[in-house]
Amino acid sequence: MVVLLAMIILFYNLFNGSVESPVELSEPAELQLVVGGDIYFGERIKNQLNQQGIGLFTEQLEGIIGGADLKLVNLEAPITDHREPWIDKRYHLRQSSEQVIPLLQELGVDGVSLANNHIMDYGTVGLLDTIQQLQKAGIKYSGAGTSRQQAETAALFRRRGKKIGFLAFSNTFPEAFWADDESPGAAFGAFDRVRKLVAETARIADYTIVSFHWGRELEITPQAYQKNLGRAAIDAGATVVFGHHPHTLQPVEYYNDGVIFYSLGNYFFTTLSQNVQYGLVPRITLSNGGLSAVSYNLLNVNNYQVNYRPQPVVTFNTTDELNNYLQQTEKFATWDRAVYSVALSAED
Repeated sequence: MVVLLAMIILFYNLFNGSVESPVELSEPAELQLVVGGDIYFGERIKNQLNQQGIGLFTEQLEGIIGGADLKLVNLEAPITDHREPWIDKRYHLRQSSEQVIPLLQELGVDGVSLANNHIMDYGTVGLLDTIQQLQKAGIKYSGAGTSRQQAETAALFRRRGKKIGFLAFSNTFPEAFWADDESPGAAFGAFDRVRKLVAETARIADYTIVSFHWGRELEITPQAYQKNLGRAAIDAGATVVFGHHPHTLQPVEYYNDGVIFYSLGNYFFTTLSQNVQYGLVPRITLSNGGLSAVSYNLLNVNNYQVNYRPQPVVTFNTTDELNNYLQQTEKFATWDRAVYSVALSAED
């Protein structure tokens, strides 16, 4: 009798709004993504690192990258102690785990592209050492592996209830560095493969991010194939495309429902060059399955001036603001404003 009376009172209260019905709590809608360009943390900083610690190199960036949900970069050189180069080429780069892993961790890097023209500088040994060190540090990767299938495998992340897929490709030489069905190396960005792999990833992910190592070194204008390939990736389902290899900035294009950063320039790169002045670290807001906002964080990466510690210069909220600033400098005085338009012409 008591139980029956209690049920009658409960139903009465429900129908009269006295008892609140359960409310489903949804995940926050917005996701913050930070992408960066080339990272090569070589021997030149060893003494500074040993004497003052990794914070010396990263503390000035907290206002730019802090609080981001996902951080992706290009890892430009293998992490290995192996000293025998695989093939003869002009430059061979390698970095030690004692230096670069603490840097990646301090920056909060979640995933790296291994698709570039240095990942195989020290052959299969260097590549496998790199993969082992990344796995040990809990950092995911895409763009290189022991076969083409592994190199083309997307890294998958889950953030705020959303799945993010990350693919990386290299369109740089030597060709011997490209993986095939039976040989290790980097994932080559052939048009048909890019379209197929991006479309496959987009079917299983809420957001697909694609990285390309492409273009010509020190060029500030993207080549035609970069535009065609970047747009093809967006058309296949990517939301963000970011490029690197030129070591300098190239334009940003808003295309259809995505954005293409043709070259972000250097992030941390321990070489000296007066031809390298700026790097770009965009902070991208993703929501409702697409782009919501982008802020453009400009860094001074001229190591003659910053001593291997990238320094924030200014943050812009539009490409026009960034474009106007760059054109005031000698390096970018002839910057093509048209390329910075919201949508490039179909014929371009």
